[in-house]
Amino acid sequence: MIEKDSKILDLPPLYREIAAKNLNESDETRSQALQQLRKWISADSTVKNVRIDASFLLKFLRVKKFNVNSSYLLFKEYLTAFHDYPKWFSKLSVDEELILELIRDGVLIPLPNRDTNGCQTVIYNLRNLNPAKFNQHDFFRLHALMFHVLFEDEETQIAGFSVIFNFSGMDLRRYAMFSIVDFNNFCKTVRFAIPVRVFKVYVINMPKIVQPLYEIATRFLTPKLKKRLKVLKNQEELKKVVDLKDFPKEFGGESEMKEILEEFVAKMKGRKEEISKLNDMKIETLKSEKGTKWSLQEKIGNEIFGSFRKLTVD
Repeated sequence: MIEKDSKILDLPPLYREIAAKNLNESDETRSQALQQLRKWISADSTVKNVRIDASFLLKFLRVKKFNVNSSYLLFKEYLTAFHDYPKWFSKLSVDEELILELIRDGVLIPLPNRDTNGCQTVIYNLRNLNPAKFNQHDFFRLHALMFHVLFEDEETQIAGFSVIFNFSGMDLRRYAMFSIVDFNNFCKTVRFAIPVRVFKVYVINMPKIVQPLYEIATRFLTPKLKKRLKVLKNQEELKKVVDLKDFPKEFGGESEMKEILEEFVAKMKGRKEEISKLNDMKIETLKSEKGTKWSLQEKIGNEIFGSFRKLTVD
């Protein structure tokens, strides 16, 4: 039976083609994988109040190309990140005034239109990050909320993100906002615990002061993504490789920054129910001398494991 709460059948051919070619996705694998993932979750006593709707679970399955075992491991890593880093992930809300102010300041800019590859483009505009008003945890929370909102879209789950880091205006005050330890932990969490697909990364206007953060971040890129990473001197070089038409005028595009940001705020408000449910999710962790651990396979029957082995696709 085809999973009815996924809207992939209503998406343009581009996304259905990417899903089939790059993610090992078909009507059968999608339906079976969701069924098995839900069955495993229901049998796991360590997780509580988790979302099991298709929009939420497909994020994990698509990132792991429908390898269900790997998807469930990522799911548990994700819940553990919520547990271990409450400053970044707890009590996420589309109504949080601090987050709304950061968005309207244009610190992160999600473009409303997708690029020719179907990717969701997000611009990191660090010069608009005010160190007198915000700290690194505010920035990390903004990042967490924005990407949760955007990754509710199945188009983004399938085609992924194109990310542009603009370091123009990144001075010592802004650099000093970030703890190397926290930045490393955040990058590690995004790499290993957050179901996000990144298709391309562009870096422009990078001063030498940012080099330590850049080196930390690139350590967590996959080999494939490292090959797609482009470091460019300025917006003129970016213009040669990216169509800037839908970008804000400040980046050489034709759109008004305020309109782009208000459109995202409206989209975010429309996801209020889905985001609020994230705050109810819990995981019971086990402590060991090596740090926080959890049992992935306790109290789960052999029948479920057998089903997963049959379904797993490398």
